[in-house]
Amino acid sequence: LRRVEAEVLAGEDHVLAASWLLHAARAFLRLGDYSESQRRAAQVEDRLGSSTQHAPAPAGETTSVATARDPARLVATEALTVRGLAESFASRHADAKATLERSVHLARAIGEPRLLSLALSSLALALQRDDHLAEAKAAYEEALPAAEEAGDAGTVATARLNLAGIAHGQGDVARAIEHLEAAVDMGRRSGRVVTVRQALLNLANL
Repeated sequence: LRRVEAEVLAGEDHVLAASWLLHAARAFLRLGDYSESQRRAAQVEDRLGSSTQHAPAPAGETTSVATARDPARLVATEALTVRGLAESFASRHADAKATLERSVHLARAIGEPRLLSLALSSLALALQRDDHLAEAKAAYEEALPAAEEAGDAGTVATARLNLAGIAHGQGDVARAIEHLEAAVDMGRRSGRVVTVRQALLNLANL
């Protein structure tokens, strides 16, 4: 990323530059540098202008798939999701909720299953971290069919693992076991070793 930074950001291809910024925001999120992740994700919107402002078409009107899935809108919406996660991990819970609700709203308008499952599961995680468990559960449950439609076994596994934690906290051990078994299955399919280990550990401790 560093080697091509100057060239990409100085170029006239705003979608390419925004994509670079999105990758950078993801990288800083993984590194635990939440401030820099937020900064890079916010720069995506600066690059793409109004791409993140589009709302769904009014009732009775339609938006073409080509327009809804324009690359700029896809990148801008995913950047909002990364930004919201960074805000959540930085304990800026109100900001995270607002940002992620916005990303979910835009992802619904776009109608791309992977993007919607990512936005919903990220919102769910932020809500769970802020102890809004009922809202988190609803968001995870909505994320599952979108992730399944997208063929994203990894997101399904993570959602199931987190739903198990919520169910266990609410005293529903049977439901927790069901989610954990599903997390193990989906984690193995996606190669998410850490998720599989955590699910197996949690099963052993029930």
